[in-house]
Amino acid sequence: MKKWLIICVALLLTACGDPKDIVINSLDDLPKNEKALKKLPDEDLQLMSAYFVRMEMANAFGQAFGGSTTSPYGITVGEAIQREKDYRENKVKKEAEEKAAAEKARQELAAKQKAINDAVNVILIDKQSVEGKYSGKNAKIILKFKNNSNKNIIGVKGLMVFRDKFGDDVFRIKIKEDFEESGGIINPGSETLITSYYDINQFISGDTIFDKTPASELSFDYQPELVLFEDGTSVKVEN
Repeated sequence: MKKWLIICVALLLTACGDPKDIVINSLDDLPKNEKALKKLPDEDLQLMSAYFVRMEMANAFGQAFGGSTTSPYGITVGEAIQREKDYRENKVKKEAEEKAAAEKARQELAAKQKAINDAVNVILIDKQSVEGKYSGKNAKIILKFKNNSNKNIIGVKGLMVFRDKFGDDVFRIKIKEDFEESGGIINPGSETLITSYYDINQFISGDTIFDKTPASELSFDYQPELVLFEDGTSVKVEN
């Protein structure tokens, strides 16, 4: 591989006439056309070298892993230059399209999260450590749900994230609330308190930290996924 890399970079080529019309049938044709290809502009020399190097490397990897290979030869120098230009232009275009698609998805996600947050506020009221079953511990979490929309809300789903003073996650848990304690509905402008209990695993570091840390020393983040309205409509976030 060193041999052809050196040949491509050094461009030890011999020929006359328009260098772009030279047909390269094999790697061995490169050192036969030194004088002619030295007439090419530096940019074209770089493009031609890049094309053959890229294709040789692609074929080497293809052979190593049992994939298909494509011969880069049997074309003119001008065609090699154009192919490398097209490859680079397509690569830039693809990267731009992928970036645009990712940004569009991010904006759509943010818009849906905002729509849910605008519809319902989820606020941490308190977090306590209480005795659970079999001498274990439970986290008693009290949340306030406030309906800011103009529709009756019958359910919400999302993720609660608690972080320590350093901003590191210590406790994450999914919630699905149907407001059974409040008659199954939160009317527009109304709010309700919901108390839930979650097991604390003493063998998980985050759980024990969460259990021992007062609510005042934790930051709370609610990441919405779904809000259900009584009229059958909903807002859903696809993570």
